[in-house]
Amino acid sequence: MKGTKLNVLIIDDDEDDFILIREMLKDIQGQEYHVTWVPTYNGAREIVMLDTWDVILVDYDLGACTGLDLIREAVENEVKAPLIMITGRGRYELDVEVMNSGAADYLTKNMINPAFLERAIRYSIERSRSKEILEQLVQERTVDLQNTLEELRVAEEELRTQHEELRVAEEELRMQHEELLQSTLHQGDESLLHRQTIGDLPLAELITDHHGCIVEANQAASIALHTDFTRLTGKLLSLYIDLQDRRRFIQELARLNGTSVASTETYRLMNDGASWCFYVVPLKKGLAHTSEYYWLLHPIQEGTRGS
Repeated sequence: MKGTKLNVLIIDDDEDDFILIREMLKDIQGQEYHVTWVPTYNGAREIVMLDTWDVILVDYDLGACTGLDLIREAVENEVKAPLIMITGRGRYELDVEVMNSGAADYLTKNMINPAFLERAIRYSIERSRSKEILEQLVQERTVDLQNTLEELRVAEEELRTQHEELRVAEEELRMQHEELLQSTLHQGDESLLHRQTIGDLPLAELITDHHGCIVEANQAASIALHTDFTRLTGKLLSLYIDLQDRRRFIQELARLNGTSVASTETYRLMNDGASWCFYVVPLKKGLAHTSEYYWLLHPIQEGTRGS
């Protein structure tokens, strides 16, 4: 506060008391005050609401009404300036009543001197400013908390959506798998109904990316491709197809890219010579950057070749 002139509003119906307080303020060293005087309750009601005061000094006796009524009204209207009650009635009950009304301090006229008045004004202003800062911090923290809660709600909703997309994708994959088996079993003669295994193993199954690079494979696939199971991942499926059919396989893979249409083609495998039926289903899991192919391979029996 030092170096700045403080605006002080004095509300007192006794002009002599006003002059006494004004002179005390003039005697305070190192601090200047700009003093405004209002002698009546009704005259003070509107001027108190102006956001121009650094501190307001209110006398208890204001005719028909009291300074206590004025303080309560000012607090209800959220007046920011601290209000200090000044009275000649020095009793404990009034002291408690004034402090419960929202007043910043309570002074009795027979105890006031310049030093005591300066300290009361300074402490009241500092407490008021500290309260404003605290309220602002609470408001900012409340807004931050609300924003964080909203971000968590959005993130939770996104996770719920992703979970639902995965559930739908898994269901689609299961249905595609079932359709794949039904389609494969009806391509050849009735003997294929009994050829759901290669030897004692399940049908060869693979998953590749859209370049044909193997992402996953089962044990039957490793047997069909004559490659150790642990070495299949990361290899191009085209490398296991006979050179005479490889170009056609690569062209078909390129044609499938970006589509959702299943395809069934027959190719010969390297180191085998026998023809195999390649059934492929493009998989898209709802995300633009996720595109894979599910492959089902089974050997073509001599009696069903070309069918």
